[in-house]
Amino acid sequence: MFINLSKFLLPGYYVIFFVIPLDSFISKNTLGIIKIYSLTKEMSWQDLVNNNLIGTGHVSKAAICGLDGSIWGKSDNFKIDQSEANAAANGLKNSEGVLASGLRFEGEKYFVLQADSERIIGKKTANGFFIYKTDKAFIIGVYESGVQPEMCSKTTGALADYFRSINY
Repeated sequence: MFINLSKFLLPGYYVIFFVIPLDSFISKNTLGIIKIYSLTKEMSWQDLVNNNLIGTGHVSKAAICGLDGSIWGKSDNFKIDQSEANAAANGLKNSEGVLASGLRFEGEKYFVLQADSERIIGKKTANGFFIYKTDKAFIIGVYESGVQPEMCSKTTGALADYFRSINY
């Protein structure tokens, strides 16, 4: 079946349709180059952090961790250690505790402003973080001076939404 979309397009624009596997996603870089990634075949956790979080310019530092606190991938500039990742994992299980004690990343203490079993939001002066839980992982997005907190939240949350959509 063919549908004529020309009446909906501006002159000089084209519509391209992709059929991709359910465990894949499309990423467009700043040059407009589109690449299809598969979580199970060619995409590493490090690639996801670099391309979908840091590469957007909306996240300063990032990590993807297992629900047990294991660090699967992180940005090169994020010096998160295992105890900090474990504390974040525990914070998703015990929101009252993390609200009272805060979280540390790179040795710096952040106050936790909001926490529940799905996300944690923290802040320290002009910097802050968002943690979003998925079925098998959690994603940490840190923003620093010059990065809008709302964009960090939206970008980190979008990757978490994608993970949830494929039951990951």
